[in-house]
Amino acid sequence: MTPRLYDHIIVGGGSAGSALANRLTADPGTRVLVLEAGRADSLWDIFIHMPSALAFPIGSRFYDWKYESEPEPCMGGRRIYHARGKVLGGSSSINGMIFQRGNPLDYERWAADPGMEMWDYAHCLPYFKRMENALAAGADDPYRGHDGPLVLERGPATNPLFGAFFEAVQQAGYSLTDDVNGYRQEGFAPFDRNIRRGRRWSAARAYLRDEWTGPVRMAVGQADPVLGPPVMSELRGCLRGCPEPLAVEGAGHFVQEWGDGIARWAIREFAALA
Repeated sequence: MTPRLYDHIIVGGGSAGSALANRLTADPGTRVLVLEAGRADSLWDIFIHMPSALAFPIGSRFYDWKYESEPEPCMGGRRIYHARGKVLGGSSSINGMIFQRGNPLDYERWAADPGMEMWDYAHCLPYFKRMENALAAGADDPYRGHDGPLVLERGPATNPLFGAFFEAVQQAGYSLTDDVNGYRQEGFAPFDRNIRRGRRWSAARAYLRDEWTGPVRMAVGQADPVLGPPVMSELRGCLRGCPEPLAVEGAGHFVQEWGDGIARWAIREFAALA
């Protein structure tokens, strides 16, 4: 059987892998295979898509890699738990759905380091705007985007407790802000959320699986551990235009989950996105 050939193979279908696959397939002639070691983000999976169920996938071995830090010497040798998504969409499929950019001054500090000049806030802002569709922001807001695939809904904050809270913080000497991702981050305000029409809006939904992306010419494959020749050699045989598979973010999960003795991955395509 002749193997199906791809221009790019992306190892890791998390947030970065989803965005990268979408951008690569903007070229109509490009075929992309996305490999993800975790589970699919099936529409019927309420633990992923129902926002109020967010506590279930975090800490579950079926959805979470359940990372821990090395023993922390200043904390009595304790290990700190660090949730990471074991599912298509990565941690964007299990997190708390709060969308907040880093503080602009953090980007300025990074840009002050040698070789990091392009990481200042002014250079990053166009990419923030390009990725998002901020429903609560004004059409003329110079800090927010409205044409991107990542839909952001503002939390309504209509419960009387929110009003009491916002009043209390002002009495304590703190200010309110209109938008924590806008002109001024400092202050208290309702958050933007990765939620659309009552469902979690993960990177996989935004970049791989929705009408916002247009026709995505890629396949999503799940990697199963079997014995055989090394994984990179196996993947190169499916490539027609790229000398190496593109490993992004979660690629280390393959080795960590099954160890060095498992060297080949049988690629099973379970969803073709025409």
